[in-house]
Amino acid sequence: MLHPPTDLNSSAHLGLTDDLNSPVALSVATDVLAPIQPYSPIGASRDGVQLTFIDTGIENYQQLADHIIAGDVFFIDTAHDGIDQITATLGQYDSITGLHLVTHGSAGQLQMGSSILNSQALAKYEQAFKGWANILTEEADILLYACNVANTAVGRDFVTYLSQLTQADVAASTDLTGHAAQLGDWDLEFATGTIEANTSFAATIAAAYQGVLATYRDVNEIRIMPLGDSITQGNFEFNSYRRPLWQQLNANGYNKVNFVGSQVKNGTDTVPNPDFDLDHESYGGRRADQILENISSWANAARPDVVLLHLGTNDLIQKQSVQSTLDDISNIIDRLRDYNSNIAILLAKVTPSVTKRGGEAIAAFNRLVPDLAQSKNRSGSPVILVDQESGFNVKSNTYDGLHPNASGEIKMANRWFAALDELFKSNHEYQRNGSSTGGSQPAPLGKGNGLKGDYFNNIDFTDFAVSSVDPTVNFLWSSGSPHRSIGVDTFSARWTGQVQARYSEDYTFYTTGDDGV
Repeated sequence: MLHPPTDLNSSAHLGLTDDLNSPVALSVATDVLAPIQPYSPIGASRDGVQLTFIDTGIENYQQLADHIIAGDVFFIDTAHDGIDQITATLGQYDSITGLHLVTHGSAGQLQMGSSILNSQALAKYEQAFKGWANILTEEADILLYACNVANTAVGRDFVTYLSQLTQADVAASTDLTGHAAQLGDWDLEFATGTIEANTSFAATIAAAYQGVLATYRDVNEIRIMPLGDSITQGNFEFNSYRRPLWQQLNANGYNKVNFVGSQVKNGTDTVPNPDFDLDHESYGGRRADQILENISSWANAARPDVVLLHLGTNDLIQKQSVQSTLDDISNIIDRLRDYNSNIAILLAKVTPSVTKRGGEAIAAFNRLVPDLAQSKNRSGSPVILVDQESGFNVKSNTYDGLHPNASGEIKMANRWFAALDELFKSNHEYQRNGSSTGGSQPAPLGKGNGLKGDYFNNIDFTDFAVSSVDPTVNFLWSSGSPHRSIGVDTFSARWTGQVQARYSEDYTFYTTGDDGV
């Protein structure tokens, strides 16, 4: 019979006491969590056992428990702190050789009941982990069954830090954990030492459990970090592109978009229209090298899925070289991937400047940004070029020859939205909310904001070279190559846009070509 998790009181941490007569004595704060009752314990021995804790936020978690073949099994209640629940339960044991944690995860973090355990949170539980160390045997291992926990440098640092605090060898996965049909497995590829504990799962788990243990989150939430300088930050009169972009995303069904970052102001205490998600990571006057200094900590705190990167303007105005600016942005992309190996980065050709020095340098910089986007683009972590330069008029779209006015903000938002919309449609992790319309009910007409172009250095669409988002497609094939990295005579291109039908019916589309196109 399945026993649900025990009803628990408010959380508290357990740590070592000064009672030298008890090698595993723990101090207990008031209102401490009660120990979890085991689900079908294997045996009565409390010495030398392996324990498995399964987060009940996992779909079909009971099925996982039924395939445990070693040690006692416990369910972590999602309504309470998971580390506190585990700590309270460990106090019933004299020594433990293996601790198995089964939960949702992502790079450098675990879902533990109602809490997220990452590198920042580890310090909060330091005393609790010292208590764990006193109960674990000298050769004990901790096995983390969760997706992608150690697949980045940040993730591996997290596993190493946990190992140091608990004084145990810790193993974690660098890829998806779960069924092979979803590209998962049950191997723990990264470890801080020699892992002697055997898996607590029967071999049948590989076929029986159909899911994967990816991050426990609302699949519709999209965490977007606007990253840049004052053009992204805005000022006391203008919100920057962030407000019209937020409005476009919500109007088009992305109503669980979450802008993230440590900043909420526009460089002043006055936000003109605080009716949108204000979070961002942009700083007036900052150069790319200054952003590089802090991007790791910002990304780890904000946990973005997508970054809108509009940087380089201050570098070039302050007479930094074009190449050093490109190098700094390249390193920013690397740091972002250290946090999340699957992060998507929308890299902008920056808006122009009216000043002679700044304008010439920005134009030279923008000519090379497509090369940078191509060199950094990779499967699973796309770098998508977004053209914020063409069609942007520094006289009519700025209030000072550099910073966007209301019309410039809308132009920028349109370009960002076109790229985001295409990214979300091409990736099943990003889904729209909203109801569908029936055949008798016309859907509202949509407005196109751009087309995404993929260019390939051969004729069969296999040697991908570069992507860009353009307001229109107007390319004269006889003029040569669309990009310096692509051959003149043997290339192919694919443009993707959106056509929103007004009714739920069958439609047929035809294409015509000229001179073989």
